[in-house]
Amino acid sequence: MSDTIGAGDAFTAGLIYRLLSSGKEKFQKERAENLLFASAVAALVCMGKGATEGLRGIRQVQQFLSKQK
Repeated sequence: MSDTIGAGDAFTAGLIYRLLSSGKEKFQKERAENLLFASAVAALVCMGKGATEGLRGIRQVQQFLSKQK
């Protein structure tokens, strides 16, 4: 079952995470990677019920992305 509640907030949070963890200059250079990361965060949120059940942490996002390559 999927639930899209929180997907937009999760996407934005993914972008903010990338900005804070990489810095403004690197963030601007890695646009495609930032969007991919934010999309993965949103997708994971949609895999659970409600806005928080689907996403457990950064490792989950990294594992999800590594499986998609």
